Order: sequence, then structure tokens, then C-alpha cells
Amino acid sequence: FAVQTGSDVILNNGKYLTLAISGYSYQGGAHGNQAMAMNTFDVKTGKTLSWDDLVTDKAALQALVERKVREARADVFADGFNFGEHFPFVLPANFGLKQDGLLLYYVPYEIMPYALGETELLLSFADLGALAKVRL
Repeated sequence: FAVQTGSDVILNNGKYLTLAISGYSYQGGAHGNQAMAMNTFDVKTGKTLSWDDLVTDKAALQALVERKVREARADVFADGFNFGEHFPFVLPANFGLKQDGLLLYYVPYEIMPYALGETELLLSFADLGALAKVRL
């Protein structure tokens, strides 16, 4: 059996605070389990920021992120993987602000099989363009 945990301050600029808490556990079976919790907070109010606080159009963001995932993970798509019924494309549960953009983190099984691992992307504010409600 094994358990590992960790935490990181991704951003702390006095206005926004992005924290990430990660973990891994193995209790027997085919493989261990990875976990991640990432949130961005408004430092003044303590409010957790949602997609609606960060972007103007979630549907347009989803299309942009899917394109970026396909670019970043071109190897798995070249090997025959594609989004579909068992692995539909969704925006990640874990996202937060960094000084240079929006950090997105997909845990295994969120959009791809466990064997393909996690997917991490950084969308710069230039990538986001008019979709970004927040600029740092």
C-alpha cells in the first residue's frame, strides 16, 4: 500500500490565489489512483472562482481547449484514440490562474483512459483572447 500527497501554490499575486492539492494512492489492484484539487480564490472575498468568473463563453472555451488537447496529445490521437461515448471531451474539473494564463489539469479517466495518463495545458492570455475575463 502507498499514499502520497502534496500541495502547491500556483499563483499568489495579492488579488488571486491558486492552490493545488494532489494525491496518489495504491491499495492493490490494477493500478493506483491519482487525485487533484485545484482552485483559484479571490483573495479579498475568499470566493472560489468558477469558469463563469474566468471566461466569457464556456462553449467557445471548450472548443479551444479540445483543439489544444488534440495538439498537445497528438501522439495518442495518431495511435487511434478519439473522444466519444466512453471518453467525451469536457472542460477539466481542475483549473486555475497562473501569472501567464489559465492552467488546466485532467486526471486519468477524465477525458482519456488511465493508460494515457494525465493531461496538463497552459492557455496563455493571448490564446484566450477575448474569452478571458481576467488579465494578470
